[in-house]
Amino acid sequence: MVNSPWPFWPGAFLYIWGMTKLDEIMTANNLVNHALVEAMPGHLNHKMVQKARLGKKPVPRHTQDLIVEALNIVLAPETMYRRENLFNESPMTEVDG
Repeated sequence: MVNSPWPFWPGAFLYIWGMTKLDEIMTANNLVNHALVEAMPGHLNHKMVQKARLGKKPVPRHTQDLIVEALNIVLAPETMYRRENLFNESPMTEVDG
């Protein structure tokens, strides 16, 4: 481990927050953020996908729907996901906008 102060060592973020369901699925399928952005050009951007993968802040419902749709496009026809499968339905993630 590096001799730098917390939380600035490699992998510190994953240690603190863990992986979101979206991040687990994308990692398991060797997908990068750009794959989802390419599937929904003009609707999704890299920042939206990254924020959803990290799961630190609430993800607006509209963004959740776009990400689920893009993921289904990329992974079709093997697997189809719903918003409930990827995002926790806690008050923190029920943000409109």
